[in-house]
Order: sequence, then structure tokens, then C-alpha cells
Amino acid sequence: MGCGRHIDEIAQWPNFSDEQRQTIMDRLRDRFADPAPAITSPVITSPAISADGPDQPAS
Repeated sequence: MGCGRHIDEIAQWPNFSDEQRQTIMDRLRDRFADPAPAITSPVITSPAISADGPDQPAS
């Protein structure tokens, strides 16, 4: 078992804001609770994460 983050999240971690990082960390609880393989879990990718936050469309 690893840290639970997806490869895109690990690669972009230095570029994320504190709020974006916290959102990812909050989602890890759901990922570890979900019996589905991680490959089918939603992925936070850098284009989907704007300066406004991970769930906001890019400006």
C-alpha cells in the first residue's frame, strides 16, 4: 500500500496550493475506504485544478 495519491497528484504536488493539497488529502479517506481498484478512482489532474481550487474550472 502506498500513499494513495495518483501519479498526477504526486507529480504536481509542488505546484498545488495548500487548499488543493488538503482537498487531495481529504479524498484519500474515500479512496482507502473504496474497495474498487485505485485505477478506477477519480484522478485529480493538473488541467482540472485551477488557481481557484481543484473543483473550480480553470479561468
